[in-house]
Amino acid sequence: MRAFALAVIGLLTVGIVHAVGGEGVVVMENIALPQDVYPGDNITISFDARNAWYGALRDVYVYLEGGPPFLKTSPTEPKRIRKMEWSWVGSPTVPISLDLEVDETATEGSYTVNVVFIYTRYSDAVGTRGGYERFKQVEPITIKIRGRPELKVVVKSSSPEKIRPGDLAEVRISVVNLGSEKVRNVLLYPKGSPPVDLLWYSEVLYINEIPPQGQGSVSLAVDVAEKAAAGDYSLPMRISYEDGSGKRLETDAVVTVTVDEIADFEVRPVLNDVTAGERDVMITYELRNIGSLEAEDVKAVLKASYPFTPTGNEYFVGSLKPGSKTEIAFHVDIDDDASAQRYPVDIILQWKEEDRDYSDKLSSYIYVEKAEETQSYYALGLLILLALAVAARKFFKKRA
Repeated sequence: MRAFALAVIGLLTVGIVHAVGGEGVVVMENIALPQDVYPGDNITISFDARNAWYGALRDVYVYLEGGPPFLKTSPTEPKRIRKMEWSWVGSPTVPISLDLEVDETATEGSYTVNVVFIYTRYSDAVGTRGGYERFKQVEPITIKIRGRPELKVVVKSSSPEKIRPGDLAEVRISVVNLGSEKVRNVLLYPKGSPPVDLLWYSEVLYINEIPPQGQGSVSLAVDVAEKAAAGDYSLPMRISYEDGSGKRLETDAVVTVTVDEIADFEVRPVLNDVTAGERDVMITYELRNIGSLEAEDVKAVLKASYPFTPTGNEYFVGSLKPGSKTEIAFHVDIDDDASAQRYPVDIILQWKEEDRDYSDKLSSYIYVEKAEETQSYYALGLLILLALAVAARKFFKKRA
């Protein structure tokens, strides 16, 4: 920007330009700057320019000159003021405003930008009788840039360490201030996102203050659905905070909750038709691991009520890899008066994954037949066989 400004000045200069620094020929009054300037801001510098010379200033140009962290100025070319008059009773002022852009990567601190005036005025130093000469006047302005808070949410840990479907878990998060200004009275408003919901006391969280490059930590209580699939789930979060001036600002963030893989099971009957009154009859089911993680130390327990009395209700499987299956067997007594129908039963599964205990309840059934119904079927079969035997005997006698 400095090179550009000097190039333009070169075009404007007719003769030699004398740098007169702060001689005060042009006086800046009523300088107005924004109260708070942050990285990335577009700001306006406005002031009144008054001619303090005892004669008119001609072909006056004004522009801004500065370096980092200031990027652009507006207008991009020097602003022309045709003439600045002078009067014994008070010279009139000229209102001037210039725009400036602050680099987004600027750090907190005080920076200088120069207001530059180029003008022509009378000088005794020209020739032997004096004449008009071109001058340059530089007036520095200090602009203080405040740090802008930049908040980022980071998941630090969780309890349990690995979150599985069905867990009530505590997720420890840190809000990191990557900016250069302290923030106070930080309020966090997370929201659940199925299959991960929030417990009511985690709907609003509070952090007193976070210094620049510092962090504050809170805990988020979540409830993971029983049938949640393994994967990462994003919980939206709105962050409200006060900056150094006490102004309340808001920003959005995301908390990522990772649900780990888990073993999952399904069961279906293989041999589960029994007769009322039977004793110590064996029933079998097929058990399949439909999850994505190997289950170890798997044990199945049959939970059955009337008309069943389990005589062997536990079955030890061992390990079961994802996609694999096995048969499990139990023994039960059936009440003599049991009706012929399908009776519901529960199979309780217990297993370990990476030294962590799990359990689940699967529902199935046992079908009961009446003993007299079975006997009538046998009698009917015998009658049919006897009738066939009699008919066959008569047939062969006739042929003989």
